[in-house]
Amino acid sequence: MASVNLNWQQSGIYESFNIYRALSSIDVGSLPAPIASTTEKSYIDLAIEEDKTYYYRVASVRRGEMMISAEVSVSTSSDPNAAFLTNHLNFETSSLFDKKTGSNWSATGSISYVPVADKIALSIAKPSFISAPGVLSASSSFTAVLDITFLDEPTYPHQAIFGLSAIGDQNLSINVFRLNGSGIAVYAGSAGVVGSGVNLPNNTRLLLKIVKKSNGTIKFFINDALINTQNFTYNVASSSRIQVGYNDADPSRGLNAVIHEFRYYHGKEID
Repeated sequence: MASVNLNWQQSGIYESFNIYRALSSIDVGSLPAPIASTTEKSYIDLAIEEDKTYYYRVASVRRGEMMISAEVSVSTSSDPNAAFLTNHLNFETSSLFDKKTGSNWSATGSISYVPVADKIALSIAKPSFISAPGVLSASSSFTAVLDITFLDEPTYPHQAIFGLSAIGDQNLSINVFRLNGSGIAVYAGSAGVVGSGVNLPNNTRLLLKIVKKSNGTIKFFINDALINTQNFTYNVASSSRIQVGYNDADPSRGLNAVIHEFRYYHGKEID
């Protein structure tokens, strides 16, 4: 029995995925009916025959809009070992969904403030920064989430991967340090480095989350594990910006990483 195991990576926010299959190349302007819809980032197609070539596309669906993947093809085989090797497709190295045009998405990763319901979404494959909402204050609560892969050491001894600019030295940032290998620490302005560094192996995809509560408590999570908790008197300038990935005053001090997705939830304490 032939099967095709499809796996892909989505770098932006989505609601579901449509899977398309055909016996010839699929024209994006004339898509066939989808063979399935899923909220997972994988799909096993069992309704195929041996010793045939099939073509696939996957579409990311959000609010009725679709972003369609590059096409891949696979030839099935009656040899079960060959079928496993040739039929297991992975879109991760393709250009699947790395950019989305539309009113709620960033098309290039340039400076943008993108409100979507109660969150800010930035769908990019490179570092960037956005303007913070003007309603931020010392008592504001928020949750920021970064889906990130560190590729190499930062180009400067330390570099912020998330930061909020603020009055004077009272700022909040999450930094990666070049100290005998990458490490991560919570840095809260004049309070200095808070907590011990956490080793971050390169080429590893991590989910980083910062939760700021209205009482001043700040929590930092890596892959949903609580790493650090602190209390900090936080002052926010009216011109605050959320910095993601590099120092906007000196872009040469870049972060060697891919930010797959950045989400900011204003007024939400998601811990």
